[in-house]
Amino acid sequence: MTQVEQDVIEVEGLLTREDYVRFVMWTTFRLLLVLRLMATTFVLLGLPFGVYFVWIGEPVAYVGILAFLLVGLVLWAVLTGSFRRSSAAKLYQTYKVLQEPIRYRFGPGGLSSASASSQGSLTWSAYYRVHETKHAFYLYLGALAANIIPKRFFDAEEHMQRFRELLRESLLPEVCKL
Repeated sequence: MTQVEQDVIEVEGLLTREDYVRFVMWTTFRLLLVLRLMATTFVLLGLPFGVYFVWIGEPVAYVGILAFLLVGLVLWAVLTGSFRRSSAAKLYQTYKVLQEPIRYRFGPGGLSSASASSQGSLTWSAYYRVHETKHAFYLYLGALAANIIPKRFFDAEEHMQRFRELLRESLLPEVCKL
């Protein structure tokens, strides 16, 4: 249910495990981009040397290539997301407050939230960055902490559009990446 009064927007809903997993995947994807590029460079530059040493008959090269491939597989598993997805799903289970219905209230002064076991408010200046994805808005307080506002919390597209306008009006351009 979305309520829009003059300068205030209220939304409410239940954050699902999939919402939280998407947030973790999006956030860590962005943070791990440099590491993924380094790992790819490592593989692309290192593998030809290993193949060369095998080709010339260097016996140590077989052990080196096996170790290289093992390290590459571990890096691939961690950096591609399969490990992060299962970890995020387990982590969601530990956050009981995320599993309660929540109500957000957005206004010119900032954001306030309330659920059965928590409540709080923040001014817009507390936010580090805001991103919009296909499924949600992420209002970052730091590199790994954010208010997750799923788009399904909004009843209509015009309510989401008003929310975007409020964010653009309230935040600095370098913070608001909509």
